[in-house]
Amino acid sequence: MPDLDVLIELSDFYAVDLREILSGERKSEQMNEETKETVLLVAEYGNEDKERLLRRMHWLSIAGLIGFGMFLVTTLLDLSEVSPYEEISSFGLGLAFGIMILGIIYTSRYMVKIKQFKERLLDREQRVKK
Repeated sequence: MPDLDVLIELSDFYAVDLREILSGERKSEQMNEETKETVLLVAEYGNEDKERLLRRMHWLSIAGLIGFGMFLVTTLLDLSEVSPYEEISSFGLGLAFGIMILGIIYTSRYMVKIKQFKERLLDREQRVKK
C-alpha cells in the first residue's frame, strides 16, 4: 500500500475520490473538499511523525558510531587492557550494540505496539493522579 501522500496525489491527478482509490470502486465524480482537507491533515501529521523518527534515528546512529569509534581506537592502540581505557572501550561497544538494537526496534512493526502500550500506561497514570 503506498504512502498517504502518494494516494492523495493519485486522487488529485485522476480526479478520483480517495475513498474510491482505497476501496477500488468508483462511487462519485468529485471528492468532498472537507474530506480531502482531513486526509491532507492526517498525511501531514504522518509526515511530521516520520521526520521526527528519522531525526531521532539519525542522532542515535551518530551516538552509536561514536561509541564504536571509542571501542575501535582503544582496541587498535592496544589500550583496552589499561584501566580507564578498558571501561571506555566496553562502554563504547555497549553503546554501539545498544543503539543497533534500538534501531531494529524502531524500524520494526513492534514499535507501534510499544507506543500504544506506553500511551495506555501514561493514560492510566493520569487517571490515577486524578
